[in-house]
Amino acid sequence: MLLNKIPKNSKPAFSLIEMMVSIAIIILISTMFLANYRSGIKRSDLSMATNVLAADTRLAQSYSLGLMKYDTVFPDGGWGVHFNLNENDRYYFFADGYLDPADYLFQSNEALPQYKGKTTVFNSDIRLKDIEVKVNGATYHPEKISITFTPPNPTTVIYDITHEQIGEEAIITLENIKDNSTMKMLVNFVGLVDTLQ
Repeated sequence: MLLNKIPKNSKPAFSLIEMMVSIAIIILISTMFLANYRSGIKRSDLSMATNVLAADTRLAQSYSLGLMKYDTVFPDGGWGVHFNLNENDRYYFFADGYLDPADYLFQSNEALPQYKGKTTVFNSDIRLKDIEVKVNGATYHPEKISITFTPPNPTTVIYDITHEQIGEEAIITLENIKDNSTMKMLVNFVGLVDTLQ
C-alpha cells in the first residue's frame, strides 16, 4: 500500500556523500589551478625583467652602432649597461662621456641624466643574483661590471670592475626571491646578447 503513495515522477537525488566528494574534487582542482596560476605569474615577472634587461643591452648596442649622440657629440666610451650586486634591485643604462676610451668604469655617484642614462628598478620580487665573467678561460664572480659598446662595429667591452680586467663573456643572473627561480642574460665579446633559462 505504501508503494502506491510514492509519486511516479520523483527523480533520484545526490546523496550527502556524493555531494561532499564532488565539492572536494572542485576544491582540489581550484587549488591546483591557483597554485599554477601564481607560479606562472612569478615566472612571467622574471621572464619579463630578463627580456627588458636584454632589450636595454641591445639598445645600448644599437645606439653605438647608429652613432647615437649625447647632446651634440657621440660619447667617447660608447653606450652601455652597468650592474652592481650591492644595488641588486636595479641596473643602469648610460652614455659613457669619458675622454679616455680605456676607462670603462661607470661612476654611479655621477648624475645619470648628465650621461643620458636611465635607472631601471626591478619589481619588488626580482633581484640581481649573480654576475659571472669569463676572462682567459677562468670564471670570476665580480661585484660590478660595465658592458659598453663602442663604434664603429660596435666593439663589445665587458669590463670586470672588481678585478679591473676585460672579459670575453658575461652572464647576468636574475632571481625571483619568492620562489628562487632564475633566468640569465648572456653577453659575449662579439656582441651576442641572449636570454637563457
